[in-house]
Amino acid sequence: MTKKQGLLFSKPSIENESLGREFVASPENFAKKRGVTIEDLVCPEATHAAMKRGHAFASDLQGRAIAPTSESMKELKELATKHFGENFKVTMVPYGLQFSENASIASFDPTGSGTITFVDGDGDVDEMLE
Repeated sequence: MTKKQGLLFSKPSIENESLGREFVASPENFAKKRGVTIEDLVCPEATHAAMKRGHAFASDLQGRAIAPTSESMKELKELATKHFGENFKVTMVPYGLQFSENASIASFDPTGSGTITFVDGDGDVDEMLE
């Protein structure tokens, strides 16, 4: 039997604000009500490892003149493959692109990700993990 760990929220919302207030009032009651322990809510090492992959991607982008050109996209694809694997995900965001690892929805494992914006031309790490 797998051990239940953490809680999953699809996106920040007003509901999460009420949950935050409930947690602040009594973390023990909050955890008990949801069938988890306080230790289950501690950020796992896998999350920190995913963030490190995102930071490594952003670090590799520092000092590069990334622009919305075919030449820059070739360079970005190589970096994304290096840090996030051959099947990396890429989505458009305002003024840039967001890259991330492709992970199984069933695993709930965190994925490393990073964003490149064409305004400043360098990489940023996305602290919110998928």
